[in-house]
Amino acid sequence: MDVWITKGELQINRQHGGWKASPFIIVNEVAERLAFFAIAVNMVNYMVRELHQPLPEATTHVTDWIGAA
Repeated sequence: MDVWITKGELQINRQHGGWKASPFIIVNEVAERLAFFAIAVNMVNYMVRELHQPLPEATTHVTDWIGAA
């Protein structure tokens, strides 16, 4: 925090936080959602191909997982 005196008045300059941080928060939230749904799609593929579950059963398990998360 910078403090200086101009014309007899004390002024404080803030340099951190505020709206400057908002793009990072938004990008972080978008990346989190993208990763979450990518895992959900991959879980359906894994359950169908590797665990040999029928597609409706696999999607039911994944939607249950999404609902619990």
